[in-house]
Amino acid sequence: MLSPVSHVLIGGVAGLGGARRFITTTLEEWRFAPDLIDAVGIVATELLTNAIVHAASEPVMGLDPDGGTLVLRVLDTSQRPPAPRARHTCDGHGFGLRIVEALSDGWGYEHYDFGKVVWARFRPPPA
Repeated sequence: MLSPVSHVLIGGVAGLGGARRFITTTLEEWRFAPDLIDAVGIVATELLTNAIVHAASEPVMGLDPDGGTLVLRVLDTSQRPPAPRARHTCDGHGFGLRIVEALSDGWGYEHYDFGKVVWARFRPPPA
């Protein structure tokens, strides 16, 4: 039986590499496919970066093998809901949630007293 795990990102964007290594190591131990590991790593990078930039907090990331579905959660201290930017954005920024939408099987967020949790769900392909 696999148990949920978490990782605290310290050091702002400089800590993103450590978060990606944590994801890779954990998901390899859990025997997830390399393509899924890559997708989760990219989505995690986007959500963690959003938490650092927009919430100005040290986010906590969780991985939960929830009954055949993998759930990635990123907790931050902001009450501001995540919102995709308009498609006509030309400054090269603001596409993170569109990437999350494209690579995951669904995403959303939940508000709490301390802030929010943004989550993305992944359904591994059948073995």
